[in-house]
Amino acid sequence: SFSVQRNLTNADTAMPCKIACKGKNIDIQSVLSLLPESFHSKIKDYESNGVFYAEANLEGNLMDYNSLNVSSSFGINNASVTYKPLKTKLNEVNFTGSFTKQKYKPELLTLKNIQAKQNQNYVSGNMELKNFAAPKLTFDAKGKYNLQDLLALVPIDTLASAKGIIDFDLNAALNLNELSSKKHEAGTLNGKVKLNEVELAFKNGMVIQVPEGLVRVENENVYTENLKIIHQTSSLQISGNATNLLNYLFKENQKLYIDADITSPLINVNDFLFKASESTKDKLSAANKKIVVINKNISANIKMN
Repeated sequence: SFSVQRNLTNADTAMPCKIACKGKNIDIQSVLSLLPESFHSKIKDYESNGVFYAEANLEGNLMDYNSLNVSSSFGINNASVTYKPLKTKLNEVNFTGSFTKQKYKPELLTLKNIQAKQNQNYVSGNMELKNFAAPKLTFDAKGKYNLQDLLALVPIDTLASAKGIIDFDLNAALNLNELSSKKHEAGTLNGKVKLNEVELAFKNGMVIQVPEGLVRVENENVYTENLKIIHQTSSLQISGNATNLLNYLFKENQKLYIDADITSPLINVNDFLFKASESTKDKLSAANKKIVVINKNISANIKMN
């Protein structure tokens, strides 16, 4: 049930309004059923249970979005989310949120004290999204997750299976428009990810194992400590850093600098060579049929044992 107070005036060129709405003990599944049709395909495999609350105030001209003043607070208490095909469940979902849009100013969406559990896995954090036209995302997240449980809850198209534990603590401030357009000032990313007995099997047949290792991110630089990687018959243990990695990945004409110590009992070069498929060979010119392609923007100082 909702309590609504409203004042609407319908005119030819404007629709002044003053609306206040408050709801308590709202069923989440009922709210989801009211979403536009375009959202249904994205959530059709999931169902939710729990209690949702919200209140909102809206004032201004309904025919001119920029002129509106909107404020809302909302939250979820002890909810659950179930992936119906596998009947896997995310429990104890909690958060509080707010949304504001002042007259002729950008939007601000905030979610605080986000918490959720799945079996022995947990995740917590906060996020803030500002200005929907040119979004800026700020978040912090920490948790510990079994990848097999995660894949059973959120399937990934390219992965056939996954297992192992990731322990993470990350925070970021990202300019999403700049990030997608590969421009400068895309933002910052800091934190660490610890991996233990990780194995990723891709649907193309490739299998990568990471028995152990720590990855630290400090803005555009990435550091590894005793990161062990097994690919087919090759085994590598890597300690070092990649300077300017995030800029290299997300921006144009950036250089990547690698300084690393690599220890290996065996490296089979065939495990890392690119092999063009028959269909690809027909399309590529002779000049592009390279077995190994090294980008000119990469510089490396590697000590191998």
